Amino acid sequence: MEKKINKIRYILAGTIAIVWSVFQIYAAWDVTLDYLILRASHVAFALSLSFLLRPSFKARPVLSFCIDCALMLLGIGVGLHVVIDFDRIIERIMSVDPITFGDYFFGIIALPLILEATRRVVMSALAIIALIFIVYALAGPYLWGALKHSSATPGEWIEYLYLTTEGIFGIPTGVSATYVFLFILFVAFLQSTNVGQFYMDLAFAVTGRARGGSAKASVVASSFFGTISGSAVANTVGTGSFTIPLIIKSGYQRHFAGAVEALSSTGGQIMPPIMGAAAFVMAELTGISYWAICKAAAFPALLFYGTVFIVIHLEALRSNLKGMSSEELPKLGETLKRGFHQILPVVLLIVMLAKQYTITRAALMAIVSTILVYLIDRKTLDFFSNIKTAFKNGSVEGINAAFRGVSSILAGLGKTLDNGAKMALTVAMACICAGIIVGVIALSGLGLRFAGMISVLSGGYLFLALLFVAIASIIMGMGMPTTAAYIMVSTLAVPALVALEVNVLSAHMFAFYFACLSMITPPVALCAYAAAGIAETGPWKVGFTAIRLGMVAFIVPFMFAYNPALLLIGPWTEVLWACFTSLIGIIGIGAAVVGYLYGPVRSLERLLMGLAAIALIFPGVTSDLVGLPVFLALFIWNYLRAKKVKQEK
Repeated sequence: MEKKINKIRYILAGTIAIVWSVFQIYAAWDVTLDYLILRASHVAFALSLSFLLRPSFKARPVLSFCIDCALMLLGIGVGLHVVIDFDRIIERIMSVDPITFGDYFFGIIALPLILEATRRVVMSALAIIALIFIVYALAGPYLWGALKHSSATPGEWIEYLYLTTEGIFGIPTGVSATYVFLFILFVAFLQSTNVGQFYMDLAFAVTGRARGGSAKASVVASSFFGTISGSAVANTVGTGSFTIPLIIKSGYQRHFAGAVEALSSTGGQIMPPIMGAAAFVMAELTGISYWAICKAAAFPALLFYGTVFIVIHLEALRSNLKGMSSEELPKLGETLKRGFHQILPVVLLIVMLAKQYTITRAALMAIVSTILVYLIDRKTLDFFSNIKTAFKNGSVEGINAAFRGVSSILAGLGKTLDNGAKMALTVAMACICAGIIVGVIALSGLGLRFAGMISVLSGGYLFLALLFVAIASIIMGMGMPTTAAYIMVSTLAVPALVALEVNVLSAHMFAFYFACLSMITPPVALCAYAAAGIAETGPWKVGFTAIRLGMVAFIVPFMFAYNPALLLIGPWTEVLWACFTSLIGIIGIGAAVVGYLYGPVRSLERLLMGLAAIALIFPGVTSDLVGLPVFLALFIWNYLRAKKVKQEK
């Protein structure tokens, strides 16, 4: 009986997932589909799939299946009610037109359904935070001080959160339904072409022979993989299961190997052209085009990965580590010949975004191109050739084999659509749940009061305000998806930075960076835990090592908050000079972190080297005039001393 129940659950979940993916593709193609219908349908699919994929009880499968089916139907009803009664809902005036029994019923059950689905699919932390905000919304009139807010009735809260586009169907859900799902589906199609293996082989072919080649290949592979995946944890597990054992084998310590992979995978969220889902939310909140955000994020991402690469190289020099042998590595020419066509969809996506096509159209065309790449794969071409031969010769066995092959291709397509929906489910539920939080913040006015509190506590000093926002981003990101953490911080704290005249994009990028860095910041560092499990070492040791290796990632956001030149904003002469000095600065950061350059760097020299590097990364002529001479003096001194030691030996 249990096997039959699980089979029915599996078939039902797979059917819903495939239909969801097809619907999202249709919605991207049909530009006339109303945004509220799209978002309501998105919520219905996400809720129904959540309850089917995550059973209520494992011990009692029949009871669990009955409960989950009931929850699934209620979840469908939450979205379907809005779709069926769309005309009335879209035309009504809040607090003027009466709400119906159906509005009350589905509005009331929507909140616990979303909390339970979030608990099952995402994690309990986000569901608990959303529950706290719901309690705060209802208890607001009875609180005191800055926490007290207007006395909206429970009915008005339900109306605001369920029947407007400011709550459950707000910007976070809209971003997930309009952009994020398509890009995750694109990633699913790319994975069906084994592009991940191509990236891995290419990274090892290019960097494997260098000192510490396995660790460098991990950085390159993670940055490549970051172009098609915005999930830091998935990146850590996907590439780390292969790279971490090789890094350990080449001579690096276990915690260092885990830290390199965790840090490199975290950088995938800030790596254009497909950044984390939070980047799409940023585009909606700021009104800045996604392509402009990608361009702004490009150079900081280069600094991020450049620093990690330098630290790995210097650590290899200090420990006298060698590269991998030619026998262990794939050949570059063969790798490119075998899989070059697999990166064409990514290239097409970049070109279309650069040509200012809409995000949805660019993602849709990228998906279509990926399907074409799959069809022109050598094995698939051989298959079609066999079909042609079979029909030409009239062989019954050949024709049957051809039909089996067609069925196999269709099954592969269905599996990809199924995987894409299931991959997107976590982000979808995080965004839907975040919509509740955003709605409560907006109607209660908490965002303005919170921003005012930061301004008061900082005393108007920008550095203190930035420090408070950074701490808030890391705390809110502990154990939570980056997207949800960024949405909360951007709603609560970013207005305080904008009020202190920080550039809007700089302020949002600042919060985004630190929300990403929460993935490697103990005590709850999801990437560090994932990498530590593979490296078989302590997660805290991995986390703190990753912080040390990625020090520049904690520094750069402060720099572009003061001067957005590092985001390629401003006069081109200023931007070029800031980029040039920053690239020099990351060498100093690497030397200060590792304690080695051409030879060992002593304690006082490390301190001075680090300060000089920070001065060089900070955009501004004055800081460069201080940092550049100090860095050059220490650089030359270390070179001469190392040369002298070598001659004496």
